[in-house]
Amino acid sequence: RRANNEAMASSAAGRRASSGDAASGQYEAMRAARRELSALFEAAKRGDVAAMEAAVAEAIERSSGTATRGETVAGFRDGNGRTCLHFAAVSGTADAVRWVVGVAPALVNVADEAG
Repeated sequence: RRANNEAMASSAAGRRASSGDAASGQYEAMRAARRELSALFEAAKRGDVAAMEAAVAEAIERSSGTATRGETVAGFRDGNGRTCLHFAAVSGTADAVRWVVGVAPALVNVADEAG
């Protein structure tokens, strides 16, 4: 009976460790996505197309190359529903706006929480 209890405890500890490893991996992925989001939006606010390209390339690389540039750009929203097109437009830099619209044209129809 004692051996059975020890085996069950060991199995439960193993599940907790695996669960912790998975949670840690998910947490790191979320942190990486947040860094990429921040880098993309900050670059858009500055009108820095090269930095926007770099942020999107990093996000695609992190996704193992499964996402397209358009999917990546369109998929990023801040806490208020704003996209990088919102930030590029605020920058007043036509090149940044053109780049975003060229990569993710559907974003021209996306409203943020304010409408």
